[in-house]
Amino acid sequence: MSETHPDMNNERKGNENFDYEEDYSNDKKYYIDYWKRVLYVLLGWSEERVLRWAQIHEDGLNGANDGMFYHEPPSNYVSKIFSTEKLRKQMTITVNFQGQTLEPTLDVMQLCEKVIWPIESVLIKGEPSKNEVVADSVLFELKKEVEAILNKYGESLENISKLPPEDFTRKGIIPADS
Repeated sequence: MSETHPDMNNERKGNENFDYEEDYSNDKKYYIDYWKRVLYVLLGWSEERVLRWAQIHEDGLNGANDGMFYHEPPSNYVSKIFSTEKLRKQMTITVNFQGQTLEPTLDVMQLCEKVIWPIESVLIKGEPSKNEVVADSVLFELKKEVEAILNKYGESLENISKLPPEDFTRKGIIPADS
């Protein structure tokens, strides 16, 4: 008898805290409810601001591409918010090619390894199971951990919360006001 990896038995992989729904309405609510709580605690974002930010994920939230969006936990999408211009500038590299210095380029792997992934691994600890609410005290502890990661690179939650909406456009985070 051969052994199989535990994930081989799961037809759909991803966040296993909840069941995937054909119409995705419960999944969408789960993601948005998580985002509202965590972005309020981390950045003081209002529900309106969170919903504006969520608009860039509208197709995914509505099940486009057979629900592939839901193969990533909600913390994955939040962690990308912390890819600020200040941090991106610190994570650039200059490449010399055939004796010519090329334009400085964002070192995406460095940004992911030092900021995005560590923040996501902190935030994932605050994701509730379906029909569960994570205690505020847990979220405030996670906030301290996220702040510590950002502080290593001279960034802070306070600075990020003060960024104007145009810094959170598709290139950044949320749709610009029309």
